[in-house]
Amino acid sequence: MVNTRLGYQNTVYDPDRDAQSNKSNPHYHRIMESWGYKNGIEVDEGLPVNRYRHTDFMYGDTSVQKKAIVECGYETVTVPAHCWNDETPFAEMLFHGYYAKDNPKFFIRACLLDVNILKSIPPCGTRRNWKTQTDFHYWSYDRVEEAMVERLNIEVVIW
Repeated sequence: MVNTRLGYQNTVYDPDRDAQSNKSNPHYHRIMESWGYKNGIEVDEGLPVNRYRHTDFMYGDTSVQKKAIVECGYETVTVPAHCWNDETPFAEMLFHGYYAKDNPKFFIRACLLDVNILKSIPPCGTRRNWKTQTDFHYWSYDRVEEAMVERLNIEVVIW
């Protein structure tokens, strides 16, 4: 089922899709720790106060939104358009990672972006995920260099 929110299509929450994304959490934490972010605490989105914070984890006072996406060959950072244009606060940092189709537990490339800087960079465009019918804003990597705080590249991928 698809809804329209703030002029963009978004799919209804799917616990199976969320469970697929959460398979990468241990690798995500290892990557974050290698970048100096220790003792991540998951934000409980079941609490009404947290539901629209667009934050998945806290590292001390730093909020992080984690986007785990299957590798499809796009060298971009993507954010659901209805979240990005929302009037509710977005996390301070965005962890954006791609995992291999055959193994959702490990990221093959990832980056950590400063959201305040990213918000100042207009997206390259908006595209619809054919599977979920959700609209996503996207930025090519070269467009968001100044917002990238960290990056990881396990396989040979052109940055």
